[in-house]
Amino acid sequence: MWYYGSLNMGEGIVGGSQVAMSTTQIYTCMGIAFINTRGLRGGLYHYPADAIGNANVADTIRQMYNDVAPDLVVVTPASDGGYNGSGSNRFDIEKVTDFLKKLGGATVTRAEPGNSAQLYWKNQQPVLNSKEMGGEDDREISTTVRTTMNSGGRQIEAGIWYYGGDGETTGVLDQGLTRRRSRPTCVIL
Repeated sequence: MWYYGSLNMGEGIVGGSQVAMSTTQIYTCMGIAFINTRGLRGGLYHYPADAIGNANVADTIRQMYNDVAPDLVVVTPASDGGYNGSGSNRFDIEKVTDFLKKLGGATVTRAEPGNSAQLYWKNQQPVLNSKEMGGEDDREISTTVRTTMNSGGRQIEAGIWYYGGDGETTGVLDQGLTRRRSRPTCVIL
């Protein structure tokens, strides 16, 4: 099994049942797992806290949803015992859950809060948030791919796709977004 175990906030992986994936530590962020049980295909996205209003983040989630065509989406919030005792904000959890429900007919559920989110397959069944993913073949994602924001999937290996961009790198999640400029004011003297 190929293992992608260092998805930073803003990053996602999609692949078949040969792929195991995990987020890095989530403090206020969330993991979002997209699962297509019929097609033995899934994806995991490390959602940055309070970022559903960021067009790149929303577009990445939407694209992963469309590409996986899930029948199940599972949101894993950060536990309350995370960094500074914070955990995921309940209003952010509700916003993300509502956003996901509007994308299509998949069942959207919430897992128990955790310190990270995982997705892998065992006996053709998805396994979520289990620490029993030992013995996998660790895979690296190139820095060039990680630091270039693109909500659409980019193939990194046969049948394995990378989405988003590394939110730990300053400015990556805002690449390509235009800021609304204020209109000049006219002063009459």
